[in-house]
Amino acid sequence: MDLKDIGSIVTRELSTKEVGFIAGRKLPFTIHEEGRLSIDQKVAFMQSAQEEIIELGVGLTTFTEYFTSRRRSEFKDHVMKLLEHGVNFKCMLIDPDHRIARVYAQDRNEPNLITLYLCSQSFLSQ
Repeated sequence: MDLKDIGSIVTRELSTKEVGFIAGRKLPFTIHEEGRLSIDQKVAFMQSAQEEIIELGVGLTTFTEYFTSRRRSEFKDHVMKLLEHGVNFKCMLIDPDHRIARVYAQDRNEPNLITLYLCSQSFLSQ
């Protein structure tokens, strides 16, 4: 995969065989390297999903907040409609117990970040 200002990089599957991505996927995935999409852009992007949406993030706190702090019609209703049509959602975030999570929180000077990760994990598992 080619990334802007970086060049060609090797991409690897981030899941175990038990969790797995869709077997035999031939289409490339999309990386939004300019940063987080607005909620309207995210909803518009998700509307084209036919099989699976994979949300990658450090803590997925903003993703979680879309469900809890926004009107249902802004985000949650769109996700529910996709789920009803058989689209799978996979959410992957950093392990809050891993050393790198603490380093990341220290680098960002956000000591409560680990607590937010745990809240996001709890919410996403519901």
